Amino acid sequence: MNIAVDMDDVLVDTVLSLNIYHNWCFGTNYEYDDYKDFRLSKVWGGTRDEVQKKIRHYYRTYFFRELGVCLDAFGAMLVMSQKHKLFVVTSRPKYIEKETRLFLDCNFKSIFQDVIFTDHCNDGENYKRKKSDVCQELRIDVLFDDCPDYIHDAAKVVSMVMVPKKPWNRNENFTENNVILFSRWVDVLESI
Repeated sequence: MNIAVDMDDVLVDTVLSLNIYHNWCFGTNYEYDDYKDFRLSKVWGGTRDEVQKKIRHYYRTYFFRELGVCLDAFGAMLVMSQKHKLFVVTSRPKYIEKETRLFLDCNFKSIFQDVIFTDHCNDGENYKRKKSDVCQELRIDVLFDDCPDYIHDAAKVVSMVMVPKKPWNRNENFTENNVILFSRWVDVLESI
């Protein structure tokens, strides 16, 4: 089976780190559960450009360089990679490709076949690709993702979308029969 895995908040605890960064740099007091919307402007306020500026700065900080792996994600990827082909399909911008590949090489060495950047988080280029298109190109059977928009779209082209429960997707109405929410990676391993 071919399996695609999103990076941020599926493999790595990005929002936890981003929240600490934002509170430290901007004197806010947000908590993880305040992120009830995938769009950071809905949490932090400000324009899309202002949010993008903060994110570009975040990518240059210690907070980004020291991202932590989500609990049990490494073990789950290791187990799944024994029987399946795994790919990272991330919406990260291409301008942090080097840092992303280095992180994966240090923390998930030899587990993934490839890393594909859809570039949805980039505000300056028109390179953006839909994750559903990438899934079709790679003949992905299962996608792991946390973003409601990507989940709804990809559910049309993959057999199953596995969704880690996050504050920004907990209340989403997933009507697709092939979307499965999970809380623990051990539960996933029993389903795959």
